[in-house]
Order: sequence, then C-alpha cells, then structure tokens
Amino acid sequence: MAVISKIKESWKTNHEKIGNSVGNWILFTVITGLLPIGALALRLQIKRNEPLTMVSILGHGDLLLIGGVIAFGSVGELISAPNKGFLGKLLVFGVFIVSLGSISEYLVLPDGATQSTMQLCFWAYPTALIVSFFAVVKGAMA
Repeated sequence: MAVISKIKESWKTNHEKIGNSVGNWILFTVITGLLPIGALALRLQIKRNEPLTMVSILGHGDLLLIGGVIAFGSVGELISAPNKGFLGKLLVFGVFIVSLGSISEYLVLPDGATQSTMQLCFWAYPTALIVSFFAVVKGAMA
C-alpha cells in the first residue's frame, strides 16, 4: 500500500507537468510523426494516380522508420531524465531494443508494397508509441 500512496502523491504533485508533456507528445510526436504517411498518400494519389489502400500506403515500411525514430527519441529523453532508477534503466534498454528492431526490420524488407510489411507496421508503430508515451511520463515525473 505504501507504493500506491507514493504513486498517488507523485501524481498529485506532477499531474499538470505530466499533462503538458503528454499534450506536447501527442502534437509533436504522434501527429507530426504521421505527416510523412499523409504526404505519401498524397503523392500516390496525385502523382501516380494509384488507388489508396492500406497496403499501398503502409506496405513500403515507412511507418517502421518513423516508429524507430520516435523510439530513439524516447531513449534520449529517458537518458536525460534525472533519477532513472532501475525502472528507468530497464525502460531505456527496452526502448533501445524496440528502436533497433524497427529499423532493422525496415532494412530487410522486400521491395514493393506488401501485405506482410503493412502488418509489421501495425505491430511496430504502436509499440514505439507505447514506449515513447511511458518515456514522456517518466521524464515528466522526474
């Protein structure tokens, strides 16, 4: 119960700081991170006159690169946070592995848009966002 009361007290003192950090994360990481996908969709539609499907937009693996960059940014945020403790160090290591996995998966993808690449993006990008979210919250609580 002492751990729960410590978390509640920490939340009370840091809720505004966490809210601002999460708001900035949503705007500058999640939304702006998806802008290249929107640009790709526009290019496919305007320049190539291709039909927009999930495979044509996400099947090239661009979301893997975006997810890797987001996750690597989280590593930097976690490393710069004071009082990392064991959980923080474990989180840095996990985020680093997710980042490397996402980038290395992109490197071995076949040429052309594929269904399996799109499915891989549906796994890798949300994973990068989840670990990035926890890094932002952990950084705000420090």
